[in-house]
Amino acid sequence: MRLPRIMIAAPKSGSGKTLITCGLLALLKESGQEIRAYKCGPDFSCPMFHKKVLETKSYNLDPFLAGQHLQQNFLKHIGDATFAVMEGQMGYYDGVAGISLKSSSYEVAKKTGTPVILVLDARGTSLSLIALLKGFMEYQENNHIKGVILNRISPNLYPRLKEQIESELPIKVCGYVPDTKKAKLLGRKIGFVLPQEIPELRERIYDFAHDLRMTLDLETISNIARKAMDVLQVRSEEPGERTLRVALAEDEAFCFMYQDNLTMLEENGIELVRFSPLHDKHLPEDIHGLILCGGYPERNAQELQDNYEIRKEIKEKIADGLPCLAENGGYLYLHETLEDPEGEKFEMVGAIEGNGFHNEKLVRFGYVDLMGSAFGEEQMVIRAHESHYYDVTKPGNAMVAKKPLSEKTWQCMVSNKNMLAGFAHLYYPSQPYLPRIFAKRCREYKENHS
Repeated sequence: MRLPRIMIAAPKSGSGKTLITCGLLALLKESGQEIRAYKCGPDFSCPMFHKKVLETKSYNLDPFLAGQHLQQNFLKHIGDATFAVMEGQMGYYDGVAGISLKSSSYEVAKKTGTPVILVLDARGTSLSLIALLKGFMEYQENNHIKGVILNRISPNLYPRLKEQIESELPIKVCGYVPDTKKAKLLGRKIGFVLPQEIPELRERIYDFAHDLRMTLDLETISNIARKAMDVLQVRSEEPGERTLRVALAEDEAFCFMYQDNLTMLEENGIELVRFSPLHDKHLPEDIHGLILCGGYPERNAQELQDNYEIRKEIKEKIADGLPCLAENGGYLYLHETLEDPEGEKFEMVGAIEGNGFHNEKLVRFGYVDLMGSAFGEEQMVIRAHESHYYDVTKPGNAMVAKKPLSEKTWQCMVSNKNMLAGFAHLYYPSQPYLPRIFAKRCREYKENHS
C-alpha cells in the first residue's frame, strides 16, 4: 500500500526538530489527513508532545528494543492513516553508545524506507551549512536525505541560501523557520520538559503552526513524502475480551510507558484503569494488578508523602499478593523513603526495603539486555533502556543487565511471585512472555480474591 511519510531529523539535539515536528503534525491534521506519529529511539517525552497535538497515540521505533520486529511494529499501527511523520533522535547518524549506526534514526529510515528531511540550525552561519549538509549526504551512500528545513534563519537570507543549496546539492529546501520570540520561547521548552508543564501547550503549538504555513513549503514536503517506499498492510489483531482490571498510574509524577507495552497488555486480556497516586485517595475498585510507570516522583515527593491513604493501600495490596510491575519512578515510589535532589527525605509506599537517593551524575544511561527471573518464573531475556540520576540502597539481584557493546554487567531488579520492579524501562515486545506471565499472575489473584 502507499503511505506518504517523512522523517524529521537533525545533525544534533537542540536543532528544533521536536518543535517543527509538532507544528507540521498540527498543519497536517488541520488539512484533514489521518496522521500517525512515531518517535525514533527510546525517548518518552516526544511521543507525549505528539499525542498532545494529534490527540491520539504516538509510537516509538527503536531498532535495538524492537530487534527484527521493527518493521512489523511500524506497520501494525498504520491502520487507516493517510500520512505518517517520524521524529528522529539526537543526531541523524547517532546510534548505540554514540559510536555506532545501530539504532540510529538513519537505521530506522533505512529499514522503513522513509525519506528524511533534515532540520539545520542556521543561526550564526550561512554558507557553512552547505558543507555540513554535503558531509551528511556523503557519509552514507543511501542516506535517504531528500530535503532540508532551515531553522532560525533571517527571511532575507533564506531565498539566497536556498538557491545556493539547491544548485550545489541534489536536495530540496522545504522552507524555513524564522528566529522569532514566539518560536524561541516555545522551542526552549518543547522536548526539554513534560507537556503538562507548559500552559496552553496545544493552543501555542497550533498558533506556531499557523506561522509555519507561511514559511514551510508544504507542497514540496508532500511530494517527498509521496516518494516513500510502498509498505505491506498489516492488520492488528483485535484484542479479546478484557477480563482483568489493572490499575495504571498516570499523572504528573508517573507518565513514562511505551505505548507498545500498553497495547500488549490489552492483547493479553487486560483492561487498563488509570489512577493518580498524587490525587486519588484510593486505588480503583476491583483491580487484579498494578502498574507504576516511570516519571519524576522526586518532583512531587511532598504530595506523594501527604497522600498517606493510597500509599498505605498500595502497600497492603502488594503484601496481599496483588501483582505489580514498577519501572524507574514507580520503582522509587515503592521504597520506604525517597530523597529529593536537595537531600530531604520523604516517606513512600514501603513495599520495597530501602531509600532512593539523588546523584549529581547519571547512574545509568543506555540500552541493556536483562537476563533473569520475573514473577518467580523461569529465566528470560528482555530488552530495556535506562536513564536515571537516582539510585537505591538495595538495587536487587533478580536479573543481570548487560550493555550491548561493552558487555559490562551488573545485578538489578527486585522480583518475586507477584512483583517485578527496577530502574529499567522494559520493552515488552522484545519478550512477549513477560506480559503473558503478568496477566497469568493477575488472573490467579482474581481467582483467589473473588
